[in-house]
Amino acid sequence: MELRIDGENMQVKVVATDIDGTLTDRSRKLNPSALQVVQNLSECVKVVLATGNTLCFTWACSVLLGTGGAVIAENGAVVASGYDSEPLILGDKERCLRVYPILVEKFSARALDIDYRLGEVVLERNFCISKAKRIVEQYDPELELVDTDFAIHVKLKHVSKARGLERLVSTFSASMDEVAAFGDSRNDISMLEKAGISLTVANAPSDVKDVCDYVSPYSFGEGFVDGVRWLVERGFIDDVVGLF
Repeated sequence: MELRIDGENMQVKVVATDIDGTLTDRSRKLNPSALQVVQNLSECVKVVLATGNTLCFTWACSVLLGTGGAVIAENGAVVASGYDSEPLILGDKERCLRVYPILVEKFSARALDIDYRLGEVVLERNFCISKAKRIVEQYDPELELVDTDFAIHVKLKHVSKARGLERLVSTFSASMDEVAAFGDSRNDISMLEKAGISLTVANAPSDVKDVCDYVSPYSFGEGFVDGVRWLVERGFIDDVVGLF
């Protein structure tokens, strides 16, 4: 795939990364090498955590990783530029909740961390999503179900990590062409397609790999570390703090 920015003339200003399956393994255990690289990376560029997790969880991760609180939570339904900022709610939890009783009745669906969600509804992966998708679209054509391999999300179709990232990047004096994005799941595709450079890990499905500029031969956190090294070796990130 042809790169969308020229490493000789432009450097990445923002790195946006998914958490589960990208910085962590399948059991959601954070990779120690990825932790160290993220902490060092935050000294070079703006690091944004972009995840399907709740805002409170994502902010906690940002504290532990040292990334400054710029986050995209709930697949773009919630965006915040820092710890002291007022979160921007781009989703509509109440609208998503309207279809929940139908999914409970037909599939015994069970909501997860519903009290902490601000812009979407998340369900346990215990039912056939293909049948449920048709029911949700018939009930409300503006809603969709997204399977992240960790949970099933009920969300507005126009809400995405890409839209959330565009809102954040505009506050950083940067453009989307100056963003490097990492992800491993189908809910990351919109963000990967919009970013100037897109990278993924070996555990990602083929349709995610197809939209990326670089596919690491390594899985999970090791793949993220390898991807950052790839960016540094090609001059997209200036390694002024000794990332590795």
